[in-house]
Amino acid sequence: MGLVNSETLAGISLAVETRFRTALAAEPVEIFDDLIMEIPGRGKTAKIPIGGSLATVNEWVDERTHQALAAWLATKDHKKFEITVDLDEDDIEDDIYDVNMSQINDLAIELRNNRHDEAIALLATNGWSTDYPLWDGAAMFSDAHVFPGSGLAGQSNQSVLAFSETNYYTARAAWRGITRPNGKLFRRRKATHFLHAENISATVEAAFKLPFKSGGASNPLYGEFAPENVRSVPELPNGYWMFCKAGGETKPLVVSVRRQVRYAGVTNPNAGGAPFETGTFSFGFDNREVLLVVKWWDWYGSTGAGA
Repeated sequence: MGLVNSETLAGISLAVETRFRTALAAEPVEIFDDLIMEIPGRGKTAKIPIGGSLATVNEWVDERTHQALAAWLATKDHKKFEITVDLDEDDIEDDIYDVNMSQINDLAIELRNNRHDEAIALLATNGWSTDYPLWDGAAMFSDAHVFPGSGLAGQSNQSVLAFSETNYYTARAAWRGITRPNGKLFRRRKATHFLHAENISATVEAAFKLPFKSGGASNPLYGEFAPENVRSVPELPNGYWMFCKAGGETKPLVVSVRRQVRYAGVTNPNAGGAPFETGTFSFGFDNREVLLVVKWWDWYGSTGAGA
């Protein structure tokens, strides 16, 4: 590479940005992509109206029944995420910066997968924690979900049942018994995805992926979920399992993106002596987004700690 000067750094800056954007676009789909939808975020806080997901068809007797689209709002502050790295001046002069450039792909993967890491954290530990409440003030999996102002008692989308065929039927029945704010059931309720801890993989796969039981009898749960939608999640604690409904326009996990991933040249190549005095050239990437669970009623989870 030779002598480090402003032209050299400007070229590196352009190469880094180009390499990163190419890697970001080429990064393959991850496990949660079919459960996550992106929406544009504006302002410090993401605000998503819930009412449209809960509206019901009513008989027209004397006049229309007005149902507010924004009856409830899922709100959460956008978070800032960043990766900043330094490229040593000696590495540039010794012509080995190409080795560092190859790691730009890893940075792209890290940033792109951040939302999946957030989702896994929410599903695994934070899903049962009141320290991470949803828009109704309850944990994602809770016995106390309410629609404010509806007059309904708290509803549950969680249990402590260990996974088994019988307990799955129990959980499915409880999930299908969740009602709208007007007390009516959600119709055509069919779960599409089943997520589970690694230590119960064999039991889960036998329940959903094998056409026959060990004794030769037909398996009634075979085909309950598409095989590719039955997934082991390493971060889930032992025994945990959950299912959700991913049909419709609004997916189970919503990412509000206020600012897409962008390149940030922390060191300005034209700023003068800074990079030459410190011996490093700094650059990074950042974005702003937040993960929300809008429709808790489309989820059901169990810690697997009970009978």
